[in-house]
Amino acid sequence: MIWKEEDLVEINFSQQYLNPKSIVLHLTQEEKIEYIELWNVKNPMLEVHCFINGEWAEVDKSHFESDSANNVRILLYSKIWIKTLKISSNENLSLPEVKIFKRKFPALLMCGRGDGFGSRILNFLFAKYCADKSGLKFGFVWNIRNASEKGVFVDSKENIFTESFLEKYHYPLPQIYSSDLFANRYYISDLAKGSYKYYWGGYYTSVFLGKSHFKDFDGEDFNKEAIRIWNEIDFTPEYQQLIISAKEAFQDDFIAIHIRVGDVVFDHLQRRMYFSYTDRAPMNRISPIEIVAHIIKLNATKNIVLFSDEKALVQKIKDYFNAFNREIKIQLADDFKSGLSLTRMQDTIFDLVFMSQAKEIYCPKESTFSILSSFIDRAKIVHFNEKFSLEEQYSIIEAGLNIEVEPLIRAASLAYFFNLSKKLNKGLSHNVSILNKYLELDKNNFATYIAMFHLYFANNQADKVEYTLMHLFTFENFEHFINTLLWTKQNYVEYREYFQDYKLNANEKFKRISIVAARISESQNDMASAISFVCLAMGQKYRFGFENKNNTAKQKLPNEPNKQLQTQNIAFQNKIKQMESFIDSKTRIHSHLAYKLGSAMILNARSFLGWVRMPYVLSYIKEFHREEQRKYQEKVAKNPSLKLPKLESYPDYKEAIKEKQCFTYKLGEALIKANNVRGGGRIFAYLQFFKEVRELRKEFREKKK
Repeated sequence: MIWKEEDLVEINFSQQYLNPKSIVLHLTQEEKIEYIELWNVKNPMLEVHCFINGEWAEVDKSHFESDSANNVRILLYSKIWIKTLKISSNENLSLPEVKIFKRKFPALLMCGRGDGFGSRILNFLFAKYCADKSGLKFGFVWNIRNASEKGVFVDSKENIFTESFLEKYHYPLPQIYSSDLFANRYYISDLAKGSYKYYWGGYYTSVFLGKSHFKDFDGEDFNKEAIRIWNEIDFTPEYQQLIISAKEAFQDDFIAIHIRVGDVVFDHLQRRMYFSYTDRAPMNRISPIEIVAHIIKLNATKNIVLFSDEKALVQKIKDYFNAFNREIKIQLADDFKSGLSLTRMQDTIFDLVFMSQAKEIYCPKESTFSILSSFIDRAKIVHFNEKFSLEEQYSIIEAGLNIEVEPLIRAASLAYFFNLSKKLNKGLSHNVSILNKYLELDKNNFATYIAMFHLYFANNQADKVEYTLMHLFTFENFEHFINTLLWTKQNYVEYREYFQDYKLNANEKFKRISIVAARISESQNDMASAISFVCLAMGQKYRFGFENKNNTAKQKLPNEPNKQLQTQNIAFQNKIKQMESFIDSKTRIHSHLAYKLGSAMILNARSFLGWVRMPYVLSYIKEFHREEQRKYQEKVAKNPSLKLPKLESYPDYKEAIKEKQCFTYKLGEALIKANNVRGGGRIFAYLQFFKEVRELRKEFREKKK
């Protein structure tokens, strides 16, 4: 049971013996009983009945809780109105001490996010406001969040709040994200009515509240109450003193610019959402440094204080402007902390309160830290996403800013720039070029390819998608791509709007696109379509009751039993796994070490720098290939059905033979042959290798003629 002593009220009642084995408890009026407590129970076979609608209804034994001291608690969860109870036993009743309790309030309204301090306390303000207005009890969950140097850190509840505050409002419930309490409720007063998801009430963990939630929401009233709620938070004495210091840090008028970095830049799951079909939270929390610089220039005559969780970044921005225009009065929040030795959490709260003293706070649209700061002391919030038009933002970022920053910070600006370019219809080649620049900075964010492929599909260039899947993706990269495409966050499939791209373009010509379509269908439990797409990739017309005509999948319902169909589906899933790695024999040849080495030598021989790095590149390819083979052998050992078929079994086997005779493959073979020679003969082997290279070049030049 989660209830605190102050959450409950003891109910008065009278007792009446019906017979030696039964006693009736009469309440003074109908009540919604939360639970009944029986102390020092000597009759273990007790039964409890409630008198409802003229009949006695027994309370199921699953509602009974007991302890080693023979105390029993019967949980009724305030579900129904009750005035009369009966306690009985199969033997003469030795009546224990009885207490009956009801709630002081209809339900518990819980908040408690797991992200940064700003989002947690903003949610805290909204939840407490709704609880106060509706008569519900407010409660919160608070888990410590440890993080790397660049991640989000939140200290333990014991270090932030006083013991008495925690005793009153903190509950040992799971930390989840949910707004179940608001479901089918249109007015704040509705929160006290109806049923709840949990026996105790429900959650509200959003960082937004407005008329879209409740028709009677009053923004002005909330702004007033938010200050009260913030001031009533009982922080520990050291934090209370820190808040006073932050309020007194700067007596002059100033504007604050909050540069949001943190998890929106350094958390790979946040970056996965950069290229969603709709604007997701990360995109609305990015602070492009080019726009920050533009805001500084517009406010050159004012006192400017920069706030950020990335200290090195704001220092570089300050140094940049000091080098060119010393008349601009830029200061950092850290400049006002001299003599203070602050922990990360203390530093965060100091910045929050200090920022609240500004006349204006410039920030991204969904910077909960900035929004919270504006609420606790009525600073004016200015979202640059709304201050500048899309075209203006585009032009500002396009102009660039010559400040050296971390790659992922620059990548965030490029992601934001791409989003603007896409909305402004700047064209395929331009948008793709932005994505390619992004990949140079964050090569492992496969969501970038999802966005790029969507552009190609929209412009009828599916061949470029197929080419990229074939030539740029290793088996491991392909899996990363699929995992990103199918990624689910809080029951939401992030890139589901793009699924149709692959299904509509799947055909025998685009084998890899067809495999992607198969994996999508498989994730949707649509095995019929998955099998059809695999058939397309294999170039086969009939498989297990499915026929492909004119590059479309047409289902024929099989007459065989479901069990047999399920067995065939499992077999086809194994075939999908095989084909993801190699679609045709030509691709198999391209996976050979000889072909990989030959390709690398040709590519790197085009420049002096390429010659310099070639030994390192070749060594890396050799080691990576060895690791791929090891993983493949392990998979086959666990599941022999994953073993690749012989090359001779492929319909395009003749193409594979031709590929093995190409210059690239022969070049790689010659290098492997030279490298396999041991001892003192290796030097002669390499001399022979260079001789073979010259002969191969001569041979293939003559063939071209």
